[in-house]
Amino acid sequence: MRRNKWRKPYRIKRKRPILKNRFFVQAVLALLFLIGFFYLICFSSIFQIKKIIITGEEKVSTQDVGDFIDKEVGSIFLVKPNKIEKIILNSFPEIAEVEIKRGFPDALYIVIIERTGVATWCQEEQCFLIDEQGIIFKKVDVGSLPFLEIKGLGRVEDVKLGEQVIGKDLLSQILDIESRIKKESKIDLNEALIVSNKRLNIKTFNQWEIYFNLEKNVDWQITELNLVLEQEISKAHRENLEYIDLRFSRVYYKYKD
Repeated sequence: MRRNKWRKPYRIKRKRPILKNRFFVQAVLALLFLIGFFYLICFSSIFQIKKIIITGEEKVSTQDVGDFIDKEVGSIFLVKPNKIEKIILNSFPEIAEVEIKRGFPDALYIVIIERTGVATWCQEEQCFLIDEQGIIFKKVDVGSLPFLEIKGLGRVEDVKLGEQVIGKDLLSQILDIESRIKKESKIDLNEALIVSNKRLNIKTFNQWEIYFNLEKNVDWQITELNLVLEQEISKAHRENLEYIDLRFSRVYYKYKD
């Protein structure tokens, strides 16, 4: 006898509309939130930089600095301080340091530290102000400033503003020599000629010279200079003096012919 087989009725599941899918809705909302947030921080006028406050400048024009960085600013969140600092330093040799801070929601604060001249560097009929690091930052007329003129014998290549033309330690040594001679010997100096790594010629305002050996004890050489000026060369005789040579174990000096 044949049995009838009953099958369980097959039910077709209806697919839930995608718009009613909870995960899809959450994903769409999250995406919309991110798009809105991105628009807010990038394009909203609330966070667009409207004020650039520059402080510390004396010689550099605030307007010039602002013009150079104007195209680099937009949203306060997207501004790149390091890039702006580099642009300013490369564009203005007179500036030694720059510090940039954000001021929410729409301000940028720029603090400038300018270079200070300590001497002039001269070569090829051109003179430049140099700072304590030995960096030239401004072209000046020959003899226009009350600074010691430093020259490097044999250096003929072109120099660019913002370039270091003399080592910091050597510059410091030369300025120390100038200071001590002015203070102890009461002699005003006009020029320092770097003849070589070890020889420095100092020219006084009266046009006679002092020869130093930079590889030996400079303090002792200045002491010897003071002794010979005090004991052997009177002020009246200095007008005819050609040079005083301090480079050797004893001091040599010569009068003009």
